Amino acid sequence: DKGDTPYNLRSCAYMEDFFSPKIIFQEMVQESSFMLDDKGEFMCLDTARIITGNDLDIIISVLNSKLFFYAIKTFYGGGGLGGNGVRMKHTFFENFPMPNFSDKNIIDIKFLLSRLSEGNLDKIDKIIFEFYGIEEEEIKLIDN
Repeated sequence: DKGDTPYNLRSCAYMEDFFSPKIIFQEMVQESSFMLDDKGEFMCLDTARIITGNDLDIIISVLNSKLFFYAIKTFYGGGGLGGNGVRMKHTFFENFPMPNFSDKNIIDIKFLLSRLSEGNLDKIDKIIFEFYGIEEEEIKLIDN
């Protein structure tokens, strides 16, 4: 009888998502650490989450941006964990306003992602700051 088992071993309704392209992220971090698994090869532990869908490369650019981490840490996350930790609970950032980038921004971000370097990550941050209208003084605050 199904009701006699001590564990809930039903099949996972979204199991195929684990084998598809996805963004993987830990819930408790000290810095942005979203990872793109574009081949569906990686799994995650119980304290990690996944995001599936379209335009994952663009989404991860925003999620790993300085602006996003600052916003979660300061406004959405309800405070930090200890001295440096931040909880990246999906319910904290599901209402973060994702940008509707222009075609040029998307092409630029994809180009920069294809040639990852610290300098190109800074250029992606600059595109994101410009999209949201973040001014120089605000960028300095976010960078610190």
